[in-house]
This record gives sequence, structure tokens and C-alpha cells, in this order.
Amino acid sequence: MWNQTSNGRPLLVGGEPRVASRSSAQGWAFTLAVRAGALGEAERAVAGEAWEDAGRMAHASVAATSRFILQLTSVGAPASMVAGAAGALQDEIRHARLSFAVAAAFLGRPVGAGELDLRGVLEAQPPEEILLTAIAEGCLGETFSAAQAAEAARRCEDPAIRSALLEIASDGQRHAELAWSFVEWMLAAHPDLAGSAHLAFESPLPAQRPEAGPDAALLARIGQPGPAACWEIASRTWRDVVRPRVAALLGEDRPARPRAQAAPSRSLQPPLQ
Repeated sequence: MWNQTSNGRPLLVGGEPRVASRSSAQGWAFTLAVRAGALGEAERAVAGEAWEDAGRMAHASVAATSRFILQLTSVGAPASMVAGAAGALQDEIRHARLSFAVAAAFLGRPVGAGELDLRGVLEAQPPEEILLTAIAEGCLGETFSAAQAAEAARRCEDPAIRSALLEIASDGQRHAELAWSFVEWMLAAHPDLAGSAHLAFESPLPAQRPEAGPDAALLARIGQPGPAACWEIASRTWRDVVRPRVAALLGEDRPARPRAQAAPSRSLQPPLQ
């Protein structure tokens, strides 16, 4: 289970990521001092589309975090967790605006989010589904996303984009910590769900590294690593961060290794349109 962009909590509905349609409406982007002129016209188009997709993912994170707030209240979570999620909601709005600002700078036109299909998003879920969603979107999605943003900032050549990525990475780490804390709290309240939690952590990554695309070097320069780079970052993060935390969380000597294919209901591979 991995996120091909570096921009926040995925919105999963029936196990599938969902994002808003593309839009040129104003209201999301603002002016950011991106060095767009350093790229040729074709490169700017590629860079702008990559950051537009990242903005749509961050925009979807707003909806995912809003749902998380409702889920927290539905299971009687502590006020500190609800407050943390409310703060994360504001972060995700800014992440979306930053991403659309970068995209607009490259594309030379307004960029924003269109309509987001919310069918199935707000349906009531039992505690087990709430737990599994928090693991998929928060513990895994946010942890991988924050690591990808931090690495993207290290490779990025543009100072303004690097600053935005560092902000996104820092916020993402905090959001991931909130998800881990919630899962720990839920397992204390519902110890019978430990087996479901174990299965949810089993298969976060595809077995094979994706092929690097022709724009891999360009994407690294503008702070949006391609699928191959994201897979490498997520693999290291799984080994160094997630596996030890799963072992500590579930009281295991050795956490499960990722299997060849993730369970369909937990996929984080978004086919952005």
C-alpha cells in the first residue's frame, strides 16, 4: 500500500482512492515565486500536471481528514485527538493551496479542484472499519507521504517548492503520529480487533519496483518523484519506520513482511485522471 504522490492522507472509498475533477477555477491557488522560467514549455507542462495531481490529492485529504474527525467523535475518542485532527484539516487545506500554486506557476493559468464525488464517503462504519481506514489512510498513507515529501524536498532544485515540501513533510509526520496514536487507542478499547489490524499492515507495497518513466529526472528536480522513486522511498520507510512500529504496536517480535500484492480493499495506487 503506497501513495504515488507526496501530498497527504488519501481519501479511500470502498478501498479505492478518490480525487476531485480538474478545474481551472480560481480560489485555491495563490502566487508563489516558483522559477518556472528555468524550464522549457514541454517541461513546464509536465511539471504543472504533476503538481496539479498532487493538489488534487491534497484536496482529497481535506475530505479524508473531515471524515476522520467524524469517526473520532463516533467512537468517543479523546478531545486531544479530535483537536489534532481539526488542526490537520487546516494543514491539508494549505497543502492543497500550495500545490495548486506551484501548478499554476508552471502552467501559467489558474488551477484548482473541481467537484469531488462524496457518494459512500459519509456512510456509518463499525469500529473495525474505522480502525482499518485509519491504518490505511493514516499510519501507512500519511507515513509514506511524509517520507516522500521530505525526500522530494532534498532532491528539489527550486527554493520555493523545497520550502513548501518541507512544510508538507513536517505536517504529514504529525498527522501520521495522530493516526498511530488513534490506532493504539482503538486497540486498547477493542483488543479483539488486533487480528484485523495485523492483516491491514501486511501488504503495503507492490513486490516489484515500477519502471522509471522518461520524466523521472525532471520530476525529481521539481519536487514530485515518480512512481519508481516513491516506491524506493516507501520501501525504506516500511523497513525502517513502519515495521518496527507495527511490531511494538501489536506486540510481535517480527512484523509481517509485505506480500506480492496488497489486498484490493487497501490499495493506495491512485489512477489520477
